[in-house]
Amino acid sequence: MTNNTDQNQKSFKNYGAYTMAEGILRANMDALRAVMMVSDPGMTKTATVRSIAQEIGYDLVTIIGSRMQPEDVSGFPTRGEIVIEDLHLGTKEIDSFVSSINPHTIKKERRGDQDVRVIPVTEYAPQSWQVFIQERRKVILFFDEFSNTSPATRASLLSLVQDRQFPNGDFFPDEVIIVGAMNPTESAADGYEMDMATANRFAWLRWIPDNFKWLEGMKTAWGRVAEDSNEGKWRSFIVRFLEENPGLIHKMPDINETSTDGAKAVYEKDLTDPSTRTAAINAWPSYRTWDELARVLDMIDADKDRANFVIDGLTESNVGLEGSVKFREFLTRNGALNVVEIIKNPKSLSDAEWRRLSQNDFQTILNAAVNPEIINKDLYINSIEIFNTLIRIERESFGASQLQAFLGMQNSFKGLTKKEKEFFKKETMKIAAAFSNLTAERQIRMAK
Repeated sequence: MTNNTDQNQKSFKNYGAYTMAEGILRANMDALRAVMMVSDPGMTKTATVRSIAQEIGYDLVTIIGSRMQPEDVSGFPTRGEIVIEDLHLGTKEIDSFVSSINPHTIKKERRGDQDVRVIPVTEYAPQSWQVFIQERRKVILFFDEFSNTSPATRASLLSLVQDRQFPNGDFFPDEVIIVGAMNPTESAADGYEMDMATANRFAWLRWIPDNFKWLEGMKTAWGRVAEDSNEGKWRSFIVRFLEENPGLIHKMPDINETSTDGAKAVYEKDLTDPSTRTAAINAWPSYRTWDELARVLDMIDADKDRANFVIDGLTESNVGLEGSVKFREFLTRNGALNVVEIIKNPKSLSDAEWRRLSQNDFQTILNAAVNPEIINKDLYINSIEIFNTLIRIERESFGASQLQAFLGMQNSFKGLTKKEKEFFKKETMKIAAAFSNLTAERQIRMAK
């Protein structure tokens, strides 16, 4: 007897080559098991499904659950007809069928050379996405924002998901894959609790992205951007930053850090204004927002303007306070702001250029200007010039936290001549008085 075991052995894929989450996702997809991906917003669910579709040569049909009504599944009613003479029935069956119909609903018409009897009926026109699936066959049907799909709409999907059958009775092509994506109800905007009937028709997967794979794709926007382009350079900066700070790839807002007191203590950011606080709470780092930030930063020259104050505003508005502050520190360390040259020659920047610096830039420069490891008695005159510049351009509030350290530095210098001591004392007293006066004047102006 011939042993056919080897001939009939199934070829298995190596799902272990992926992260656990992606391996589970792909195995369910290959088995044509409808699978629901669940994670916080901005965690690459949509991007992952799109990437897999491209990889396997499938079209992607995305249905946004929050925009769907039951009619978007069942189809809208249209007028149709049944021509009795076209029924594939015998004479007796046709007579029996006609006798069961109200005779007033049967219309007699002449079509071509034949008299026919017509019964008007209501039919439901299939949606365009349903026709597309039947035509293309190799399709991933992706239900996005499923947590925002109304219960009535979900009910209309039950047979579609379980039986792989359209409302008109046609079955899905064998190749069709069904995937859903949703946020947990508590983090979904106007989300609905999942009913048991719908839940039981899906495999459920807690989605955790593959950071290494995402960072690699992020460098070129998954093949859409050249690495040596301006956007590609910004993406390189972001990827390098996130490799050093993986905890900031995706971090939901911390209520303690975005409170008025917390933001003041951690980031020296005043959130007493409701609009400012709302913006700070709602901008936070995620896979999605870092990708969007790279696209927006393409408006800024990555080779020349990395110290531009606009960058801090763009970063903060996309990935929040913590991401903005730490990304600025990263850019500074990587040559975005030449602090050493500025300390050596503060006048190398015009007043207009000083004004364009962000508060984070000023903090970096001022921290260096009061650092005893950098500033000696010869460079102290440059620190004086920097503080005078703050006064001149009305940015003295940026240096308030470093003022005391600046004023006290002269006491640590050794070998000062009497003339140097008198000069330093005179200049620092003028600066201290100016800081005090300007701050008071501004408070009066604001009060008015």
